Amino acid sequence: MTGSAADRAELAGKERVVALLGEEWSAIADLAASLDADAWSAPALPGWDVHDVMATWSAPRPCSTAALSPRSRPAATPAVT
Repeated sequence: MTGSAADRAELAGKERVVALLGEEWSAIADLAASLDADAWSAPALPGWDVHDVMATWSAPRPCSTAALSPRSRPAATPAVT
């Protein structure tokens, strides 16, 4: 493996985060699969039922494991004058 010890430690930390996220999403999927129609329509927040919360929470977002590293983000676009 190449790179400094700090780079390897950073990568190991990111891999751990990804693994933990996978475990969390798996647990959430198991919970969702266990819900019946009544549970899905149960109130969760004022004006929201369980389905609303899960739909919002599980919606795709513009993020990826690349977002974990500031070095992987594109440079800011220079202002046009």
